[in-house]
Amino acid sequence: MKIKRYFIGTFALMLGLASCGDQNSNDSTTGNKTDGTNPVVTTDIPSETTTPVASTDTPSDTSILPTESSNTGDTTTTQDDVTYDKTPTIFLAGDSTVKTYLDDQYIGGWGQFLDLYLPSTISVHNAAQGGRSSRSFINEGRLYDTKETGFSYTFTENGGKSIESEIKEGDFLFIQFGHNDDDTKSYTDLTYQYERFVTLGTPDAKGIYPTIKPSKTTTSTLPSDMPSGTKTSVEKYGANYFAYDSTGEKGTYKGYLKEYIDLARSNDAIPVLVTPVARVKFDASGNIIGGPGLHGDNFAYVQAVRQLASEEDCLLVDLFAYSKKMLETATSTYSDFVMALKPNGLTGTWPTDYDISYKNVDAGYTGIEATHYNKYGAYLEAAYVAQSIKATTETHNQGKEYFTFRDNVYETPSSYVNPSNLISKSKVKEIEATITGVNVTDPNRTYPSTDALIAKLAEIPAVSNITNDNYLAVGKLADEAYVLYSALNVDDRKEEYLNKINEVKDKVQALIIANRPVATESYSVDFSSVSSLASLPSPFTVNDTESKLSLSGGALKFGGNGSSSGKNLAVTISGKGKVVISFKASISDSAKSASLGVHNGKEEKLTVLEGNVKTYEVEFDIDGSTTFYLYRAAGSSTGVLCSKVDVEYFEDKA
Repeated sequence: MKIKRYFIGTFALMLGLASCGDQNSNDSTTGNKTDGTNPVVTTDIPSETTTPVASTDTPSDTSILPTESSNTGDTTTTQDDVTYDKTPTIFLAGDSTVKTYLDDQYIGGWGQFLDLYLPSTISVHNAAQGGRSSRSFINEGRLYDTKETGFSYTFTENGGKSIESEIKEGDFLFIQFGHNDDDTKSYTDLTYQYERFVTLGTPDAKGIYPTIKPSKTTTSTLPSDMPSGTKTSVEKYGANYFAYDSTGEKGTYKGYLKEYIDLARSNDAIPVLVTPVARVKFDASGNIIGGPGLHGDNFAYVQAVRQLASEEDCLLVDLFAYSKKMLETATSTYSDFVMALKPNGLTGTWPTDYDISYKNVDAGYTGIEATHYNKYGAYLEAAYVAQSIKATTETHNQGKEYFTFRDNVYETPSSYVNPSNLISKSKVKEIEATITGVNVTDPNRTYPSTDALIAKLAEIPAVSNITNDNYLAVGKLADEAYVLYSALNVDDRKEEYLNKINEVKDKVQALIIANRPVATESYSVDFSSVSSLASLPSPFTVNDTESKLSLSGGALKFGGNGSSSGKNLAVTISGKGKVVISFKASISDSAKSASLGVHNGKEEKLTVLEGNVKTYEVEFDIDGSTTFYLYRAAGSSTGVLCSKVDVEYFEDKA
């Protein structure tokens, strides 16, 4: 199966070593192609025994680390007299940080870039899908076929086929879960609990988490507190399914992961455990930290994967250790720019449109991800997987399991992914230096010159010369200048450039407002003078059956995310023309992020809030009776406050 890849530039394939990972590789007529003979095994491989790769990111609480191996198999050995397979299929089982995304999406999964380091003789079947845990992946029939009566779930990844139906002797199964398994997250609607969560279980005195084999529960006795939408989803699994059990008696995280190991081995394939990539949460010292929703205290879910690799004598790629190091090298200043933008569906040309879209509400931007990486971040993670495979010389499971294709993949990728220009040139060098075993730096990388921007700025008249006669044309020039400015590397962005652009935009906006006709109708609600949400001035109403909206300190407080169907402030306007809605809003917790949305039943316009009280404005065309809904669209802050809303209707006189 060939998978479409996301390439930035095209370069000749070079002789080298490589990696293993998540996507199909490109065919190529140059590079380290195999010729059907076994590669020469290097003679510098150490003869002493080794153990599975250990993380250098040891948590402060060492009680969760295994103090001794519980492996009952043979001692790990090195590749002395082993047979290489140049044509294995690599299957990837995982979540949204592994999956393949569209070429024009800014978000990326490491699985879609690994084939840059693989010859065309090695196929990658990326079966990963967003939102899946080690439990839900099995429930949905993605790992192995289910025989449950009434099972009706379908999917498209891996051609809609289970891994079990395709995997064969000599193939590889890479296994990365943990983000959605993590039951330390706090979700009040219980949906995640029933759909995704998998408990670790209680560790023993040595900090070892239990490996308890999963057992199924009948769907005829679903818990009464299960959300209705989740019930429907669970019933698609048939008469019985693997349910969440907080005690671990019906299956633990390590128990579910072992299902994947056993499935691979039962088909004479080779399992590879992969620790989940790090989430972005820094402490004051610049270290990535664990905790609720962050793989647990001391990264417990990560440690459990390492423990299982040791106990089952299984190959391990410690991707968490690398991604943590990469983020800490980027620092909190630049780590944002290896992450995806919110919402994940934003698209454009990488990295130019990504850079323009950052903090650009008009482009749909609502924030920066803390979990999902962008194309460049995912590319670096794939390169680390390649590096890890290249460096792993030991064998496992009585000498039967090792990276059989280690010497048959590329050290130099078939193409490169370049970084966002929001990362300084010097920091890019530091970040890329965290990869040493394979090449990640584009030798033909260039940075945009300031010449085009300077020339464009020269076309723009002085602010004092912007008049009613030219302001629209000048506004277009300012927009073009901003695009050129956004394409520059942050090192080349001078404050004077942006100041001129903003001064011009402010003057143009002032003239737009000044030339706006007098409103045909206008309505306003000042929440400082409202006694209750039941007594709002006409035509404003509140739709909030869940009581997520309230009055607080003279403002309307949004206590949860809403939509056009609920948890919103609504106003209905009739006519043909334009409606301008402005609102004063703020976030009480500046460390958080949030956005307010306005929806007219057909179109949503989002506004990213910037902390202190500020007036925001959105504009819609209307033709007939239209209801507009104002709601908190997204964010991690519960302190979203709106103190005033003004609505103006401008009738089309034409």
